[in-house]
Amino acid sequence: MRTPEGFFGQNLLFKMTISYNWLSEYLPAAPAGGLEKVQPERLSQILTSIGLEVEAVEHYESHQGGLKGLVVGEVLTCEKHPNADKLKLTTVNTGASEPLKIVCGHPMLPWGKSNSSACWRHHLPA
Repeated sequence: MRTPEGFFGQNLLFKMTISYNWLSEYLPAAPAGGLEKVQPERLSQILTSIGLEVEAVEHYESHQGGLKGLVVGEVLTCEKHPNADKLKLTTVNTGASEPLKIVCGHPMLPWGKSNSSACWRHHLPA
C-alpha cells in the first residue's frame, strides 16, 4: 500500500497564527498588586524556551494606523463657514492648552457634548 505524500518520511512544516488575547485567557492572572500581564515579546520567548517556536510577533490593528490622530472633545462654538454652504467652523475643547478650531461638515453637530474628530492628515476608518 502506498502512503500519501507528506505523511511519512517527509519533513513537513506547519504554521499557526494564534491571537495573543486568546492565549492570554489561558495564562494565570496576576495577583492583586502584582505584576501585569506577560507582554507579547516576553511570551514568545517563554514559548520558544519550552519548545514551541515562535517565528514572528505581528501587531494587529483592527483599524490601520490604530486611532492615532483621533481626539475627543466638547464643542464650544459652531458658526457657519464664510466660504462654504455646508461647512461649519467650530471650536472644540480637547483638554489641550487652547481649544482647537475645526472645520466640520456635520449638519447637526451636538453642542456641549463630546464629539470625536480626526486631526490634520488623519482620517477615520469607514
